[in-house]
Amino acid sequence: MNNNKRKTPEEIINILKSGGYCYGFQPDREALTSYLAACKQKKRPIKLIYGETYDQFGITIDSLKYYFFLSLFHRCLENQGIEVESSVMVADRASVLNPLVRDKDELLGQAKKRVAFLNKIIHFYGLPIKPVLMSDFFRGKQLQNQLKEISSFAINSKEALDLLEKTVLKNRLKQEKQSGFRYGIEAMVTAMQFNIKIGPPREQFYDRASNIVAKEFKQEKLHSVYLRPTHPLGKDFLFFISHPEIEEYGLTPYKAGSNQLQNYRVILGKTTLDDLKQLIDNSFVANNLKLANPVFDLYFMAELAQKLLQKDFSFPSYKEDLFKNDVAFKEDTINKLRRYIFSQIGGLI
Repeated sequence: MNNNKRKTPEEIINILKSGGYCYGFQPDREALTSYLAACKQKKRPIKLIYGETYDQFGITIDSLKYYFFLSLFHRCLENQGIEVESSVMVADRASVLNPLVRDKDELLGQAKKRVAFLNKIIHFYGLPIKPVLMSDFFRGKQLQNQLKEISSFAINSKEALDLLEKTVLKNRLKQEKQSGFRYGIEAMVTAMQFNIKIGPPREQFYDRASNIVAKEFKQEKLHSVYLRPTHPLGKDFLFFISHPEIEEYGLTPYKAGSNQLQNYRVILGKTTLDDLKQLIDNSFVANNLKLANPVFDLYFMAELAQKLLQKDFSFPSYKEDLFKNDVAFKEDTINKLRRYIFSQIGGLI
């Protein structure tokens, strides 16, 4: 059953706002709603983008959240009669920009394995998205020239640089400055080739900088939807109190080794169901949707997987009474993950 067929763009965005799993919108919810309504009225196609880097630890379950959300959003817009194209940008170029990366050839080779896995996920769950390697995306001279022009402008714009500084954790800031914010500027230029971006909260700073650049170069502004931050599992409430930056913006969802917390992440093909249960059992469950709640994140992923498998392209909505019994909630989360993700993709890795 598809409950979004009769919903307007405004109703869909309102569901996302009130559903408990969206962090926010860029420039804001009203601008995105107006943009979607205009595209529907004028029959303008829309290009959606989600981009991710990766590291040597493997593919996180958190990447699935973005693949699934992007796909469900795509289907909702299609049901509005809007022509949609959705891409997952696998940033192989960006993944080796870190000077601390030792075996860059091996890491570049992992990109093809990641794309192969993503294609299996796409086929199995019927996702309307396509993977794109960033190295292929930037092959054209026109885009390379645009990158040079925008880089020259951005590094001389205090407003843009101030925003780019906020895109990285404090322990990475010196390194990013030394590179001239190459990673951030490439991310900006990539996103500017699309209309709507799906991403984690910290990427709001990329997107605000992108819109400064777009205004300067007289390009259409970028709209964005940000999902809840990704938080480490197996941690208590005191961890988040003592790590306010992680509590606010979370870890990098697609990099298992973000903040060296790979032992507190679910890595597909490596984390067993027993490991998963232990991580969930040791996790703090907040009774407020505004607080860090990594178990809820897993629950949401499993429900998206269920909807896609059952071809129900409606977005869920959650209230805080979901967490009134945290023991039952954890057990329900484990069962949903086992049924709709672990048992489904076990042979795909």
